[in-house]
Amino acid sequence: MDYHLKEKHKQVRSWLENVLVDQHIPGYEIDERTLDILHGLAEKVGVNDRCTELLIADYRQKADEYRTTAQHNRDVLKRLGLTQENLSQSGVVSVRTLAAAAQCLDLKNTSITSFLLGLTDHSRQMMDSQQSMLNADKENRQLFYKTSAAQMDLTVLNRMLKVSEEEARTRGPALDQKKRQTPFLKNKGREYKEKYQQLKRQLAESGVDQALHHQTLVENAEKLSKMKEKLSEIQGLLKTYQSLPANLTMAKVKLQEAKLSLQTIEGELSHNIDLIKT
Repeated sequence: MDYHLKEKHKQVRSWLENVLVDQHIPGYEIDERTLDILHGLAEKVGVNDRCTELLIADYRQKADEYRTTAQHNRDVLKRLGLTQENLSQSGVVSVRTLAAAAQCLDLKNTSITSFLLGLTDHSRQMMDSQQSMLNADKENRQLFYKTSAAQMDLTVLNRMLKVSEEEARTRGPALDQKKRQTPFLKNKGREYKEKYQQLKRQLAESGVDQALHHQTLVENAEKLSKMKEKLSEIQGLLKTYQSLPANLTMAKVKLQEAKLSLQTIEGELSHNIDLIKT
């Protein structure tokens, strides 16, 4: 063990003896890591102890100062004839009330300035507390809304769960049967696939024309249907052309006959309109 480690061990041992006094010191491993931890803890405790001692000394000094000030005030009040024995009952109550208010506001003295500052600080703390209460109330409302929404979602989920469980009970036998049939169907599918591949190879080996295949026949049928539709359109145009006159003279005669027929129809329409009006 090196010198530095020995010094740490000595300091840790001394600290444990001071802390535990007459109690038994528990065993611990004497290695660098353990001693570092214990030494750091001892240093922190030592700092806290010194701070505590300083606070105690400060409080004692302030207590002495307050006792001196109190004694001085008693002497002044005694010379002025304002001792507690000379005060009326209401005066004693007022003094006690003033002292209680000063203690409640945590004032150093009972001057008007101290009371005003104390009341101002107290009012600010009260306003902060009210704001905190408002914020807490807002958060509570938000949590209430979220809780209500969560409860509604939970109700819906429970209802859906019950429906799912009921469906599982009713469809359970059918699903079990399908589950038992699954291996058989897989084997059949594998068997049909192998047979299809075998027939495909046999068909290729036999030298059958590709035009006789089912896919080719379907495609040819679709082409034939489209060609029939085009042929029907062409035949309609051909009938239209066939109904036309053979030459221009015949076309003029046909046009004149159509005009005369139109005039006759217009005359009959006018005659019928006149009959309706009369």
